[in-house]
Amino acid sequence: MPTFPRDLTGLQFGRLTVLNLAETRNEATHWLCRCRCGTEKTIRRDGLTTGRVKGCGCGLTNKDPIGPQRVEDLSGRRFGMLTVQRRSEKVGKSGAQFVCLCDCGIEVIATKRFLLIGSVVSCGCKSEAQVKSSAYPNGIAALRPFEPPKKHRRWVFRCFCGNDFTAVPSAVRRGATTSCGCYRTAFKLLDQR
Repeated sequence: MPTFPRDLTGLQFGRLTVLNLAETRNEATHWLCRCRCGTEKTIRRDGLTTGRVKGCGCGLTNKDPIGPQRVEDLSGRRFGMLTVQRRSEKVGKSGAQFVCLCDCGIEVIATKRFLLIGSVVSCGCKSEAQVKSSAYPNGIAALRPFEPPKKHRRWVFRCFCGNDFTAVPSAVRRGATTSCGCYRTAFKLLDQR
């Protein structure tokens, strides 16, 4: 492993150029670095010297043998009901993110990869319309999304008996949830006779 001088100022590590010593925390030195994209970020010395940190996370890639390239700008392109407005400052775990405007007027942030493969095509209003228009068994009707949304988004449904209940739309569609509970109550009364 190569040895590095105490002062890293001016040295290059991947896409980062060390500008100066930023601070010392818990006996570890942190250096102010500038990425090729222009972003300045404070990085721990060992992250630089071991090669673990090579950039700011901006989405520059090293696939091009000549040098890194910027992420393709998707501004103005349409993906389903979304129109890309601009690149987001955030970089998600799945890569570069873009601010998109849905046809319904809601602004959302979507990852480039999910836009390109077609898994994100609206702010969620398209799936909301699909839930409302789906045919459900036993005369059950979808009314509105239940707040607050969770991992499995629940909806408020109206049972054939007139009571409202919450459920996951796929459970109602496949028959795992068949009513607000009135079916169970009716069957218990029949069993008791």
